[in-house]
Amino acid sequence: MNKIKDLLIKFRDILNRPANLTRICLILSAYTLIAFHIPFFSEVLDRISGGFNGVWIVISMLIIMLSLNFMVYYLLLYLGRIVGKCIIAFTLIGNAACLYFMNTYNALIDRSMMGNVFGTHFSEASSFFSWTMIWYIIILGVLPCIWLFMRKINYGSILRFLANFAISLILLVGVLIGNKQNVLWIDYNATVLGSKIMPWSYIINSVRYYNYWKLMNQPEIKL
Repeated sequence: MNKIKDLLIKFRDILNRPANLTRICLILSAYTLIAFHIPFFSEVLDRISGGFNGVWIVISMLIIMLSLNFMVYYLLLYLGRIVGKCIIAFTLIGNAACLYFMNTYNALIDRSMMGNVFGTHFSEASSFFSWTMIWYIIILGVLPCIWLFMRKINYGSILRFLANFAISLILLVGVLIGNKQNVLWIDYNATVLGSKIMPWSYIINSVRYYNYWKLMNQPEIKL
């Protein structure tokens, strides 16, 4: 009993100790990569050929995802504070729900899928709910959100913010430039691979669906 009490006290002390913003964003970025992108990298491995270029594509995807997510998390938390935490929490829960549908129904989170989501009534959507989906959301989405909201964050100075943001941006741009020879491969596989990148798949494709819906429903201009 005393050991459990000591562990709880240590855990409380860790939560009360302000954490460096850089470390928080690195943890969130690594967690997003590991927890939600197994389907993405499985698809990448199925579509690449062997050799150095195939290995370079996989490594590049890892670096790009880590850098991009780090930049976005850093930006949201430094500028948004509690609002940033709420946005990140929303994406973590959304990632968990999308991962469930990808693993269970082999769904692609593209523009058409987002159109189905927005056009589905609650009575129809409720048929897809299951305990497995709830566990996905609780374990992969809600628990990390609780950790994020409980952690006190040391945001640091504006110079540190600019330096970390610049380093991650330079790394991201450098890897993209280093993949000039893979532009055709990326373009050919963009639809399928892009539908498995969290949270960008459902965010970007929601915008794409809205623009498509707006274009299709605009009033006809009479000549």
